Amino acid sequence: MLEPQEPQSAIDLVRHKWLLEILHAVAAGPQRRRDLLGALGGVGDPVYPKTLGATLSHLCSHGLVAWRIVKHRPRIVIYEATPLGLELMGILETLERFVDQHQVELDPRSRGHPAED
Repeated sequence: MLEPQEPQSAIDLVRHKWLLEILHAVAAGPQRRRDLLGALGGVGDPVYPKTLGATLSHLCSHGLVAWRIVKHRPRIVIYEATPLGLELMGILETLERFVDQHQVELDPRSRGHPAED
């Protein structure tokens, strides 16, 4: 059974804005930093280099993503999902399917509650 602090710890682990998108991208295969910058975000909501760096650092420090140097001059670093990161992706995909399948039941308006903002 989960202790009271454990759900918050799980939420803290995945709370970074771009974490899910970055983890999804590196789960598909090794990625260079500049490739991630180009692939993430849109015109109205770009991912900034500082944000990408902080999120990659967070993912690496928790063992969800690993980095390695593939060339020294010029320096090329790639990021890839670890087995732990791939396991987390599976859990998050299950959660996403749950939300998709139960959108109506999860909507407060379906029980007469006003929508949350």
